[in-house]
Amino acid sequence: MPVTKAIILAAGVGSRLRPLTENLPKCLLEVGTQTIIDHQVEALRHNGITDILVVLGFCGEQISRHLGGRARYLENPRYERTNSLYSLWLAREELMHGTLILNSDVLAPALLFGRLLQSPAPDAILVELGDGFEPEDMKVTLDGLRVLDFGKDLALERAHGHNVGVAMFSEEGAEHLADALEQLVEAGHEQDWAPVAFREFARQAPSS
Repeated sequence: MPVTKAIILAAGVGSRLRPLTENLPKCLLEVGTQTIIDHQVEALRHNGITDILVVLGFCGEQISRHLGGRARYLENPRYERTNSLYSLWLAREELMHGTLILNSDVLAPALLFGRLLQSPAPDAILVELGDGFEPEDMKVTLDGLRVLDFGKDLALERAHGHNVGVAMFSEEGAEHLADALEQLVEAGHEQDWAPVAFREFARQAPSS
């Protein structure tokens, strides 16, 4: 079944971009003539993704007012004390039947979304290969095209690239991801990034 839904995680306060984000969600920063989230919605729709759910938090009313009927909305009322893993856990029922998951600050051309959606693997992420890492990069360990591990804390010798911030999960994969989210939240990982759940998914996935 082709993926026709996307979840945009947009609850964060964008502290690393202050003062630009002092009173503005980072996805409403303009790049060219459009906001980041406008670029995202256009790229998604270009690739047939018509059902878009945005998880709101910091200044969420600005985002919903800006996008209007182009998306649906879910609020993370605890955004100040949680992180994107918790936001995704709140949207776990929306994962069913498969979905794209992306951070609200990802700026990527429609072509890359298309390549991900056309991946022969039912569950996949966008990775930028290379070894020039920033401290905040979510690094990735690969075995060929298979993801073995994620983490900002990965040793540099184990890192082959970094997670761009867009993932695709099939209907079956989404069920396993939802289970991982439940386990992590129960274990107190509310302040972790969503890729921590992707890490658990990768570790538990069959090797063939």
